[in-house]
Amino acid sequence: LAARLMSRSISASLVTRSIEDEFADPSAPFAIVHPSLSKTIVVSLLSIAIDDPFAARPDVWRFANGKRLTLSPWPSRAAQSAVLEALIKGGAGVDGHAQEDNRPMKVAVASANKEATNMLLK
Repeated sequence: LAARLMSRSISASLVTRSIEDEFADPSAPFAIVHPSLSKTIVVSLLSIAIDDPFAARPDVWRFANGKRLTLSPWPSRAAQSAVLEALIKGGAGVDGHAQEDNRPMKVAVASANKEATNMLLK
């Protein structure tokens, strides 16, 4: 589920199917490790599913050496909203995880992502 979210190659219906049929845990944190730094960033699936619609490249995805994690955008704002909604309905916590520096609302606001911000406030 995480890899498909990061590559933006999953639909809301596949998110739901992954959660219901394949027992994917939408609330599970996962770690992104920068290979040259041995630095780990703990993130939630919800945070990683939030787009940076204006290519603002917020510092929330910056590693200690200045390198950034850059993800492709979702095909549309509607696709992103549907995936976020499927994750939330499936049990993803809108507040993220205690060990997560880049919680969903922080990512949404830093990315100037109005759709994601509104989805998290519902």
